[in-house]
Amino acid sequence: MWVGPQCALALSLTAGVCALPQVAPVPAERPAELIRGVNLGGLFVLEPWITPSLFEPWAAPSGSPVVDEWSYCAALGKSECYSRLAQHWSTWAQEADIATLAGLGINTLRIPIGYWALAPDPSEPYVQGQIPYIEQVLEWAFGYGMRVVLDLHGAPGSQNGFDNSGRRGDIAWTKRAGDMQRTLGALAELA
Repeated sequence: MWVGPQCALALSLTAGVCALPQVAPVPAERPAELIRGVNLGGLFVLEPWITPSLFEPWAAPSGSPVVDEWSYCAALGKSECYSRLAQHWSTWAQEADIATLAGLGINTLRIPIGYWALAPDPSEPYVQGQIPYIEQVLEWAFGYGMRVVLDLHGAPGSQNGFDNSGRRGDIAWTKRAGDMQRTLGALAELA
């Protein structure tokens, strides 16, 4: 979908290895340059430490069950979750932010994305609607000559058990039937 000379894919998996076919390296279409990059974490995969304002209603008492995007959406319901996240997606990163980064010499953005934006399962509490916002950030980044790494940061079943996988808790990615195929399906949507 978005892969090209300015856009690459990454898969953040820390609990398992996915065997993909060997492919020959593609010659660079741009001259080599030092990568100076930033992470747009918290934009399309919620993490309470990056986006604490979204989690404030559940901040006390400690031990709150709302600790990741899965539980956030489950607590709010899909309609309210979508409303709040659409507001977040439309305001978290703006063109002025991208322009400022480019002006400071940043030439690469890493954009973490959860599988649920690309290969949703209606039985899960996650909401969709990220794609137009992802495309907007890509347009801004490319307009300022930046490269982008689209990082499939959350895999079905959770690849690491942390909130940054979309769901904190058990690592089921390598244990549940179909999760590997759903992950590959999400990657195919990116490509």
